[in-house]
Parts: sequence; structure tokens; C-alpha cells
Amino acid sequence: MAINLTFYGGVGEIGGNKILLEADGTRIFLDFGTSFSSEDEYFEFPLLRPSCIEDLFKTGILPKLQGLYKNAGLSVNYASDGTPSLCGDEEVCSIDGILLSHAHVDHYGYLGMLRPDIPIYLSPISRKIIELKNDIREDWQTRVNLDTLCPVEKAKDFEIESLKITRYDVDHSVLGASAFIINAGDKTIAYTGDMRFHGNAVADSEEFLSACRSAGIDTLLCEGTRLGPPSEDEKEVESHALSSESEVEQKCRDIFSNEDRLIIYDASPADMNRMRLISKVAQDFGRTLVLDSKKAYLSLYMNYPDILCPGLPATGEFKIALSRLKLNASRYGKYGLPQDLYAESYIDYRQAHEGKLLVAQRDKQKDNPDLICMPDESFIWGPLREEILRDPGSYLLYTSSGAHTLLHFLPADGRSVPGTYIYGKAEPFKEEMELSFRRLMKWIELCELKLEYAHTSGHMYQQDIERLVSEIDAKLVIPIHTEHPELFKNWVSEIRVPHTGESIKQ
Repeated sequence: MAINLTFYGGVGEIGGNKILLEADGTRIFLDFGTSFSSEDEYFEFPLLRPSCIEDLFKTGILPKLQGLYKNAGLSVNYASDGTPSLCGDEEVCSIDGILLSHAHVDHYGYLGMLRPDIPIYLSPISRKIIELKNDIREDWQTRVNLDTLCPVEKAKDFEIESLKITRYDVDHSVLGASAFIINAGDKTIAYTGDMRFHGNAVADSEEFLSACRSAGIDTLLCEGTRLGPPSEDEKEVESHALSSESEVEQKCRDIFSNEDRLIIYDASPADMNRMRLISKVAQDFGRTLVLDSKKAYLSLYMNYPDILCPGLPATGEFKIALSRLKLNASRYGKYGLPQDLYAESYIDYRQAHEGKLLVAQRDKQKDNPDLICMPDESFIWGPLREEILRDPGSYLLYTSSGAHTLLHFLPADGRSVPGTYIYGKAEPFKEEMELSFRRLMKWIELCELKLEYAHTSGHMYQQDIERLVSEIDAKLVIPIHTEHPELFKNWVSEIRVPHTGESIKQ
């Protein structure tokens, strides 16, 4: 059976995977993620942002394919008085399914724009993470219709029209990461997604590798995130990188043993494994865990109603640092406050995930009987931040928004925030991320915090990539999710390096 692979993202760049596989009339995408490098060429957060799908078409960031997007074929016609009306005919669906590797935005970030009748196959944990991110993040690009998500259990076979597919769990910096083996007649394709061999789920990655060896892979789509020279800021972070999650734990225990003041740990937003690890360390050292509100929401609802990630901190085991929210203007008059005096709101007008966590908001959300509401004493806000500063050695702040956390906790009276800041992120740096990292370093300096590093990569090391491609011994290797695909030639005789929009036929 002839197969055709067309690369609409994820080649010559890190992330943005959008790979169309066609075989015997069946058409599926491997991931459908945000391309940060392409968006950064035309847009800038927060003022210059795409506001509709047409903005992504006109810049060439998204492929304009028939039967792929919601409402495609429909348009709005305006009367002379400005009254809108619907015109056109909706296109017929042309895609049979999406294989989603994991719930990082560079792999699923554009799913919110796809037709709701295209099924998305993913792990049960990835489905849950996307559900929770829908609650936390209001974003038209990433907001997925949950009815389209089709969870597939580990190592289970399933079919999409003429294709026979097996989903495998793999080790990555987000739980629920998947790799796939796809059988298309006499051709077998393996798709790694993002993976590694040095985290807490090494056995899963080894199982996928073993399955690939047994299957006899014709085409291997392999990630190569960590190949190539790092940027200057990335060098600084990489110089402190540890080789495994167990080393991260030991480094944190060493830091905790030698610090009697405040500790702040800065981790990637959806890294539940790291949250589980750090919360255990905090508990062992008798520190009260304080999560930012997004982390708290993920931790509580990740295991509700089904236990998907045992060991996450549960109700009563942590406090929640609410975001800083200005008191609503209507309340200023009620309390006799001048409008130009900053006053912070505690409960009033808390929305989305924070509203769901506050007991006082329960009656406003009668359509959701399953709210997990935390007692009032669980929340840190406004004047209660001072409690942490008065007894810093009793707390661990765990956040993914380090600069915001320091902005909110740094007193305005000239005092510092004594303690240690542990940087726990190890993802590839882009220009915007480098600027954010430098700003964070300025905030750490301003707060007079000691800087430490305790992290490991979510991606394969070079020697692991070499081992994987050598042992699978595919007839053809296509490097993806890398800025340096040419380095695969060091270990593989037959590679193809496609450009965006290019097809490879077999």
C-alpha cells in the first residue's frame, strides 16, 4: 500500500507538529500543534495576536485544507446597515482522525479550530489534562470540544478506516504522553511524539522501543529536540541540568536540608510528576506546600472522579496562592475607598478555576454539582501573603509563573524575600523565552533570593536518539521536532529532511 506523508509543521522547528498521513483513502493527522516559531514571525503577545482562523491562513501558519476546520465554507454577509447573516455551505469532512501524542500546546494547540466530527485519539491522562486546561485557559485556538476526544488504553490496538494503530505510553515531562505504531497495509510507521529514557516511566519508553523492533518499522518519525548547540541562556540552564528525575529529587533534598528560609520551586505548567515529587519532599521536611491556583486546580481535579495520577497533593495537604485581582470598581464606593487606591479582591469576581475552588462561589455555579471547594483557610491572598514572609522556613511555594509569584510576594516597603529560588524547567529556549528568563533573573536578584537549579530534560539525550534509531533500524528515518535534522546522518544512512508543506511518498 502506498503512503503519503505531508508535513505542515514540526520539521526544521521544535514543536508545531502537524503531519498528514494518507493511505488507501484514509487521512489522519499526527498531532495538530501550535508553531511558536511561525507565530513569533508575525505576532507578539499580548497586543498583536491572531483573533480568528483567517489570521493564521493569511500568514501561512495553518494549511488551508478542505474539510478540516470547523465552519469552513461558511461566511458572514453584512447588510448595508451592518446586520450580519450567514451564507455559504459547510464543507464535507475530509479527515478520519487525529493521533495526539500528548497535552503540550506545541502538539495540541490548534485542535480547537478543527471540525467537531473529527475524532481525536489520545491517552486517558491526556484527555483529562486537556479537559482541565479548558477550565483554566480561555483560548479559542486550544479550546477543544471534549466530545471529540477518544481515550485509548495503553498498548491497545484500534482502527481508523484502513489503518491499524497501537498506542504506547512513553516517558516525557508531561503525564499521558503517547507514541504510535501505524500499520498501513504492507507499510509500518512509528511516531515517537516527544519522549525520553531518563524519567519515572523509562519502562514505558522501553516497551515502545521493543514493540518497534518486533514490528519491523519501514518509516520512523523521530523527535530530535535536544540536537544542536544551545543558545547562551540555554547554556546557563543546561550547565546545571541533571541526568534523571531521581537526581532532581536528591538535589532538592540537599537544598531543603541547607535552607531554613523560604523555598520557591518553579516548574513547567503541566509537569504533574514534578509536582508529585516536590510535594513529597516538602512533606518530608515539614514544610507547608503552597500551590498557585492553576497548579492547585490541576492537582485536585486530575484525580476526580477517577484516580489517574496517585500521589498528587489532595484537599487539606496544601494552601493555594490566589492571583492578585483588583477589587471591582463598584465595591470601591461601598467600602468608601478612593478609586485610585489599589485594593485587592478576595472572593468577589473570582472566575474560572479560581471561582470553582472558592466555597463562596459554589451557589453561583449550580450547573456543576461536582465542585471540589477548598475551605477559606486554604487560600493565600493579599494580607495573608505576609504570613508566609513572617515564617518563611515553614513554606514551599510551587509555581510555574515565577516572575508573577515574586511580584505578588515582594513587599513594597523595601524588604527582600529571604530564601532559595529553585529553577526547575528544562525546555528548549526561544527568543521570547530567553527574554522571560532574563526578566526572571532580575526578579530573583531584586528579591535577594539564592538561585539553584534542579531539573532534567523532557526529551531524549543525543545518545538515546542514537540508540533508538539504531535499534529500530527503520528503512527510512524522518527527523521531526528539531532544528538540526542533519545530525541524524551521523547514525542513519537513509534519512529524509522535508520542508514545511512538502510530501514524502512511499
